[in-house]
Amino acid sequence: MGEWKIMTLPILHTKEEFTDLIAWSTDATIVSKDCVIWVDYHQGGIMSYNPRHDALVETRARSSISYSRLPINNRTRNSSRSGETHEMYRSLCVTGKEGNQLKFVDVAHDD
Repeated sequence: MGEWKIMTLPILHTKEEFTDLIAWSTDATIVSKDCVIWVDYHQGGIMSYNPRHDALVETRARSSISYSRLPINNRTRNSSRSGETHEMYRSLCVTGKEGNQLKFVDVAHDD
């Protein structure tokens, strides 16, 4: 049997994106042959980790997770869930001939 390791992985993000991560909650997980992606539809962001790629790069001090904001119009102003259910109008899926593209849908109303 193999050994388990506990690792602390930094999340790469911009200064403006920090507030998105304070109340992060995973609504969906996408696993492909190359990476793992966690989605928070409420905050409107994805975190991705590519363990295979990191294992090939021996010069990197340690692995990391990358954060990216999703392109949404009605981003919540505070990080706590206020009872508004924006996440039920959003979806992220894997597409493309080789399954190497992500498509994001955000159904927004004008009222």
